[in-house]
Amino acid sequence: MKTMTVGLFLIATLTLAPRPAAAHPGHTHKVMGTIAVIAPTRLEVVDTAGAKSAFAMTKDTKVVIGTDPATVADIKIGMRVVVEAIELADGKAEAKVVRLPARPK
Repeated sequence: MKTMTVGLFLIATLTLAPRPAAAHPGHTHKVMGTIAVIAPTRLEVVDTAGAKSAFAMTKDTKVVIGTDPATVADIKIGMRVVVEAIELADGKAEAKVVRLPARPK
C-alpha cells in the first residue's frame, strides 16, 4: 500500500508540476540591448549577456525615438534599443516596434 501511495504521489507531482512556458509562434517578445547590425531588412541586437538576437525588418516595422516617430535611417550601430518582436512559425522573429532612447532636450 505504501509503494502505491508513493507511486501515485510521484505521478501527480510530475503531471501537475509547473513547467516553464516555451516560446511559440504568434507571441510578442521584448529584447533589450545594443544594435550590432542594421540593414534595411535586418536588425541584430546584443544583450548585456552577449547573446545575439536577429530580427527581420518589414515595411510594417515601426521605429520610435522616445514617443516620436522615426525611420530605419535613425538607427545606428551601438545604440541602446528595445525591440518588440513576434516569433514566426519558422523560428525567426519579426520586429514590430524598435524603440530608441529619447533625444536629450
